[in-house]
Amino acid sequence: AGQASAVVALNFTAQPQTIALDLKGTGVDGKMVKTLITDEPSLQSTDSLSITLPPFASWVAATQ
Repeated sequence: AGQASAVVALNFTAQPQTIALDLKGTGVDGKMVKTLITDEPSLQSTDSLSITLPPFASWVAATQ
């Protein structure tokens, strides 16, 4: 089993920002993520590798 990895996304802008994670070639075994903590209610249960961070939002997830 691979080691646990975390993803941290911070939006320091006043505009929504979309991110799409491509974990291939990174040495990360996971193909999904599990939200650990966020200040954005709409992201609390997301497991997607593509998310949109609202303005000034933060999101931390673990790879699975």
